Amino acid sequence: MKFDLSKNIRHNVRYINRYNIQIKREKIASCIIAPVIGIVAILGYASMKVSLSRWALLICALIAVTLYCYWLFRKYEKNIASILVSLDEIRELKEE
Repeated sequence: MKFDLSKNIRHNVRYINRYNIQIKREKIASCIIAPVIGIVAILGYASMKVSLSRWALLICALIAVTLYCYWLFRKYEKNIASILVSLDEIRELKEE
């Protein structure tokens, strides 16, 4: 989705809100899918009876992916909020 400042601000706000909804759906999907993948990985490791170093690697990888997703979604939220504030300021300036 793209927003274009040459178009009406109302359309741009609508596009940003759609994007925000899409990000929220991705959050919900990742909250459901990520634990399932983690559980499958843990069960796979348990069935293969791998060494302790491989367990440590798996746990570090799961923690790293979790932290990265958390940081990424926070970044998206801040960007969306910033864009909406900017568009609101532009709308106020055009009204004057």
